[in-house]
Amino acid sequence: MPSMLPKYAQLMQLIQENIQQGAWGINQQLPNEDELARMFQMSRGTVRKAMSELQHQGIIRKEQGRGTFVNAPKPFLNGFSLVEFGQYQHFQQRVPSTRTLIFERIPATNLMAKRLDLPLHHPVWHVVQLQLADHLPQVYEERFFDASFCPALTAHELEQSSIHTLLVERYQIPLVRLAHTIEVTTLPDDKWEVFDVTQPINAFQVERLSFTQKHGRIFPAVWYYALYRADDFQFVAQFKTSI
Repeated sequence: MPSMLPKYAQLMQLIQENIQQGAWGINQQLPNEDELARMFQMSRGTVRKAMSELQHQGIIRKEQGRGTFVNAPKPFLNGFSLVEFGQYQHFQQRVPSTRTLIFERIPATNLMAKRLDLPLHHPVWHVVQLQLADHLPQVYEERFFDASFCPALTAHELEQSSIHTLLVERYQIPLVRLAHTIEVTTLPDDKWEVFDVTQPINAFQVERLSFTQKHGRIFPAVWYYALYRADDFQFVAQFKTSI
């Protein structure tokens, strides 16, 4: 039976299978787009889309002037991790996408300064993004982080990679610990238009602090706030165990 997945998603699966089976090892350079197009008999546009999504998920990385390389698997944090939005949607055979609504540098308010352990009015990046599945809004996300981590950050970079990938791989900001809070709530009235709804729906409200480490000191790096549609999304947890 033919796959219901778009061709780029099928190619993503094929590339990941090759990585998992050892055809391309950690930190090994992948063939270029033309070579992959010939290898898998797909168009260069399909290859480009698949590679962009794999980079967004942190499975591969692009190095300027060198090529594309396989990343090491993401470590589990304290034995627990949440499945990423894009990965979850691929499991559901849906096409994920991201839309950036706000990208600005602002002075830290009292609340931001408290959450991120920064001086009041310290420059902070504020990024608001909407995660979609098959073009339907699923997740509203806001992030605040110290602008000094990546002072030259651009909107183009946000389109190419996730903020997590940019901080860890491009700007060498290690994220060593997470603190999650998840609760069920009703979608606030001011977010109805964002989610394209005309009546109340349940939502998962998520708040997360990611911590970094420098000179032996662990301190907050990214303050994340999100609303997930509870009627069309399930949180999936992964546990690492020796059993």
